[in-house]
Amino acid sequence: MDYKYNSAMKGEKERLIRQSDGYYEFDMSAINQVTDTFDRTVCVLDLGCSDGRLTFSRFASEKIKKVIGIDYNERDIEEANEIAATYGDKFKFYRLDIESVDFISRLKKIFVENGIEKVDIVFSALVLHHLRAPEKLLKNLHEVFSRDGKIIIRGSDDGGKLCYPKTELLEDILRKYEKAITVSDRSNGRKLYTRLFDSEYRNIRILYAITDTCGKDLSQREHFFDVGFGFRLNTIDALIRSDPQNEQLKKEREWFERALSELRRAFCEPDFWYCNTSYIAIAEVE
Repeated sequence: MDYKYNSAMKGEKERLIRQSDGYYEFDMSAINQVTDTFDRTVCVLDLGCSDGRLTFSRFASEKIKKVIGIDYNERDIEEANEIAATYGDKFKFYRLDIESVDFISRLKKIFVENGIEKVDIVFSALVLHHLRAPEKLLKNLHEVFSRDGKIIIRGSDDGGKLCYPKTELLEDILRKYEKAITVSDRSNGRKLYTRLFDSEYRNIRILYAITDTCGKDLSQREHFFDVGFGFRLNTIDALIRSDPQNEQLKKEREWFERALSELRRAFCEPDFWYCNTSYIAIAEVE
């Protein structure tokens, strides 16, 4: 099935903004831990930077000397570079397919263009689960790290989503979605440690952020639903557009529309509880 995740998907840009805002403190806890280990200003590579909003918000400090952002979406890169101009030469963004066979060689040329030999930190948020061969990327990245380089990866995992009541509904949605959306690894969070270890990274640590609906008002509950589930029907629509003869997927879409509507209504009920666990892995180059 010819489908690749694209932030231009209907409603995705707005969802990513809300998601980025929600993860700010979690990301910064990891980024600060890593930057504090360096006694120099550092260069950063942000893989899957989208339109740069997250990149600017996370890496504007004086401790960061240079940031290179990479994304597949050309329009996002154009938007990011427009904003980057206000920061001088600190931020540069490039359209590049992370999974292309010449990714590392083209990346090295970008480094030369920007006066960089290696990068000290590679940051990537919610990207690995969209890749066909994440381990290959992790191994190839060794070529671009400084000798004491470190990697920061934020992942997600549908297995970290819990609720009550409507437990069975949530489980059905997650199970059917994972079966339908074979182009995205919905259990990637639990695999971060092993993938990094097998890709020859060491001193791996996993940070956790648990958020729930306790004490949240209606708008905050709706936000929880939109970030965790609002994209799923749009993703199925994108799959149908890439495979319009798939009648089974069309039938499943009808089910998902009903099930997601029911789950959204549940989120709005004051007695409904939901929590989600997110993951950040920090590791060193061996």
